[in-house]
Amino acid sequence: MRNLRKWEEEYMQYKMGTRQKEMKEIQEKLNNKSASKEEYDKLMKMKKVEANIDKVTNILELKNSISEQIKEIEEELIRRQGSKEKTSEQNKQDEAIYKEAQAISLELASIEADKEKVKAELKNKNLSAEERENLNKKLVELDNKLQENNSKYTKNFEAIQNIETRKPESKPVMKTNKFSSLSNEELDKKKFDLSTKISKCNMVAGNLMKGMNWDSIDIKLEKWQDKKYVPKDGKPLTDKPIITLGKKDLETKKEENVIEKSENKELVKPNKIMMWMQENKDKHRFTYNFLNKFYNEEKYPRMYNLINKITNTKEPEEVKKEEKVVEVTQKVQEQPFKEKREDFDKYLKEVANKGLKTIQQEKLSQAKEQAKAREEQKFNKTAGTKTVAQEEEQDEEMEQE
Repeated sequence: MRNLRKWEEEYMQYKMGTRQKEMKEIQEKLNNKSASKEEYDKLMKMKKVEANIDKVTNILELKNSISEQIKEIEEELIRRQGSKEKTSEQNKQDEAIYKEAQAISLELASIEADKEKVKAELKNKNLSAEERENLNKKLVELDNKLQENNSKYTKNFEAIQNIETRKPESKPVMKTNKFSSLSNEELDKKKFDLSTKISKCNMVAGNLMKGMNWDSIDIKLEKWQDKKYVPKDGKPLTDKPIITLGKKDLETKKEENVIEKSENKELVKPNKIMMWMQENKDKHRFTYNFLNKFYNEEKYPRMYNLINKITNTKEPEEVKKEEKVVEVTQKVQEQPFKEKREDFDKYLKEVANKGLKTIQQEKLSQAKEQAKAREEQKFNKTAGTKTVAQEEEQDEEMEQE
């Protein structure tokens, strides 16, 4: 077990009530006007530290949570290494079995060649009785060797059959878990990042135990220099972008509107809708007819605008907005690590003030509210589409009348 850091030892003194007892004694001296300047300063500092104890407790809870994540990653890496070593050992055993098969085949060929040679010699009518007897003994020995060879062949054949049976599974099969999609290098980097967060937890907790307020700690966080991750193989690990804005829009940013001709009139449709209509013309006939009929800005302006709003379709005049999105996205991608660090700094402060469980409950409640809002928005859009469609149909009927 590792030795406690100085601030951890001090924290334990407050949790056990030792420091509170000392504070009470100094306070009594102050009340009796017998305390020294040093004792007064010490009491003031201890009161500041005492006010931070709950924050330190919350940070330690977060630190333990991160430590558990590191432990899980380490266990996964060990499991993978064990699986790799097991596979390597199995491959060696399989290779030995195949080599044994070759040796058995060579031995069989040698025995059969010797037998043929002895049989040929026995056909010689000029052999003496002693020579014939020796050759017959040699033939018996070769037959015994042949039986041994057949026995070895049978066992070897069964071993090879077992290899062939599991051949499709010869590669290590990883159990499906939350790390399955990550490579060893990515896991190693994740572990490194988590270790950096633990170092930051230690720094913040240590300063809180010195009686510092959060304004002073914020300054230290701003000056914090993250260590750079260096892969074990020395090759740089490409970091995936943290945030991607307007991805679908950016991919079709410079595409021009395509003109689709109908029987009645030439309709101008943005690429997104036009492509969907072409791809789903047969599969979604009702929706295709609906769009083909109502996606007409002149005849059905309200329906035209509603479809644009629902599908988030961009018209040519919105190119400037797209360019703005590109600019924002580029800025986000230029400073991913800085934003990631600032996000954790903010999160660390929230945890210190509220506690890990409270933050988790707030996030869960927020997620439920967002899901509920999405469902309501989806319902309102569907209802709105039907209402506008009905109004447009009524307008069309009145025009026909």
